[in-house]
Amino acid sequence: MIGFLAERWNAIVDAIVGGTTYTIQFFQMIGYAVAGALGLVFLTPLRFIVELSLTFGWLIKNIINLISILILPINYIAIILSHLIAGLIVTTTPTNLFSVNNPMLNLFNQIPYWNILTGIIGSLIIFVGIMATIKNAKL
Repeated sequence: MIGFLAERWNAIVDAIVGGTTYTIQFFQMIGYAVAGALGLVFLTPLRFIVELSLTFGWLIKNIINLISILILPINYIAIILSHLIAGLIVTTTPTNLFSVNNPMLNLFNQIPYWNILTGIIGSLIIFVGIMATIKNAKL
């Protein structure tokens, strides 16, 4: 088998047609051209399919975004109305979130004017924080 292929290769290499000698590079270039043509035969439809799928994906994504933007006000109104109706129908009792029964708290409540003192201390802490922020800002 190898001898047969070698004979054919030698016949191609030694081809002289019309006084022109064809070299190995000539036949290699023909092979590259055929391979390139076959590649384009498969690449062109594949590229078309990929670009078409990307276009459809982009369109579907934008249509979904548009629909969600158009539905957003309706959804907002529905949530507001459902909470309004639920608030009218169901009566809730307020819960005391900050009820602490602590002996330490009872101790502070026995200090006269404790509410006023805590307000002053809180205001001073806020004032010091604002001044530190202004000083560090270096206006």
